[in-house]
Amino acid sequence: MTSDYIGISVAAQALRNMLSTIANSPATVMITGESGTGKELLARALHEQSARARSEEHTSELSH
Repeated sequence: MTSDYIGISVAAQALRNMLSTIANSPATVMITGESGTGKELLARALHEQSARARSEEHTSELSH
């Protein structure tokens, strides 16, 4: 994971450990959470570790 993602909570550490598994999946991923929790940093780290890293990253911000 990139050094930009610095979450230190148990949940952040577990997510960091799962990142390579998620990155190797061909599935589309939707990251949700409160504002300011690092969703965009996580999305970038996920993209960088995936086989899609050579292609353009696609992000969408959805409001409710």
